Amino acid sequence: MPYETLARDGEVAAYPLLRARGGPKDGSRPVARPQWGRQADEGCSVQEVDVSSIPTTIELSSTIDRMENVYRRQDEARALFDVYEKLCQRFEQDLADERDLLLSKAAALMMIKYSVEQTGSHPSRG
Repeated sequence: MPYETLARDGEVAAYPLLRARGGPKDGSRPVARPQWGRQADEGCSVQEVDVSSIPTTIELSSTIDRMENVYRRQDEARALFDVYEKLCQRFEQDLADERDLLLSKAAALMMIKYSVEQTGSHPSRG
């Protein structure tokens, strides 16, 4: 079984390259995530990921559209939403992969969601 080794901040992880069926024709997405350890052969484990739990780009786009519609209309989120729109322009310039772009947008929206929830003005709260 082929393995891929990743390094980060002096730590190394090795994990089997398990591939999901139905991935893009030029390659499939991994279905295992590394657990970081000091050495690849010392205590490095693999966390299996259920392929059905990985959202598709269609699901990500739908979630982003829904969240944008919610927070675009909220006064409490307006300042952060303006920054979000600028970030989206930057993401579109810097990120070539559609999935990376969508995940970046979703992460920025989650920050807005968290901020609004902390102020107590989330739409689901009244």
